[in-house]
Amino acid sequence: EEITDNSQLTEEDLFVYEKEQDLFKKCSSILIATNKLKEDIEGVFKKLEEKGINENDLKKILELTLEYNVNLYKVIIDTFGQDKKTKTAIKEILSEIDAIFNDYDKFKEEELKVF
Repeated sequence: EEITDNSQLTEEDLFVYEKEQDLFKKCSSILIATNKLKEDIEGVFKKLEEKGINENDLKKILELTLEYNVNLYKVIIDTFGQDKKTKTAIKEILSEIDAIFNDYDKFKEEELKVF
């Protein structure tokens, strides 16, 4: 319920109300950022698909790298980067993935401070 007249609130209630409003705005912002992250990642998968690397292959590789504690990026480059052009494209895409997640993490750190 939105309060239109704050004058009747106690100081404590006003503090809580303002924090609730701030949290609501931050939740809305983080939802937008999460949707942008999803769209960015989908764009990366499309770029990889254009280079002949499909999502299912990446999922299998991810599962194996997690199971055996191996560097995912190195495995992707070794697996798909047989020629120099593809290797360069993969490195650029992996850098783009890093940048996307770094931006998202930075946004979360800045936006989720409630108190």
